[in-house]
Amino acid sequence: MLTANHDLIKAINLIPHWNSESVEFIRELSNSISSRSYLIEKDKQPYVLRLDKAFDQGVIPDRENEIKVLEFLCTKSLNNEPVYSSLEHGILLSQYIEANSWSTHDLNYLNINNLANKLKVLHTLSPALNDFDLVSGVKRYADILQSDSSSKWADQIISLLNECEERPHVLCHNDLHSGNILVADELIFIDWEYAGLGNPLLDVSSILQSMELSDSQSEVFLNAYFGKLTS
Repeated sequence: MLTANHDLIKAINLIPHWNSESVEFIRELSNSISSRSYLIEKDKQPYVLRLDKAFDQGVIPDRENEIKVLEFLCTKSLNNEPVYSSLEHGILLSQYIEANSWSTHDLNYLNINNLANKLKVLHTLSPALNDFDLVSGVKRYADILQSDSSSKWADQIISLLNECEERPHVLCHNDLHSGNILVADELIFIDWEYAGLGNPLLDVSSILQSMELSDSQSEVFLNAYFGKLTS
């Protein structure tokens, strides 16, 4: 029997062949500006249920594009196919993956190599998807924050993007940090809501920055990703 809030119960009852009487609420997994995610269980199978909050559609990613990304990744065995999704009701139901989030304990050379190689595979793909418009996203966030510092921050990012080496647009995750990388028998990328076609160097720099790799660790990662690092 589910013990949870009204919105969660209502969402579960909208899923075909599901009802809240047969679902067990385990715990809340996350609570962000745009959505909440819950770990639930049905017939002893764990699932993640994400519910969108009321949000400015111009701020967060294109949910329709996200579903296309997830379905495409499934055909490449890079992600589980969504169990159910509803753009109208802001519902995404996925299988729960039993794994640990990447941590500093995982910063060994084997894992760093595996991370680079997995990213390299992702960046060989160019499905029929929308581009990830980072510039527009940065401007929208700056407008919402409405501060001098946010405007300077946005200008700096856009300036750096203009200096960045242009590369053919490929499938990019666009939000790779330790919380979105799971460690199991293999490394797993999750939370594809910002994914789309774009410059692969964004993913590369995101990993280097967010994980605070040492110089030697960065060299291992870059050599594995690029083959042999040049100047």
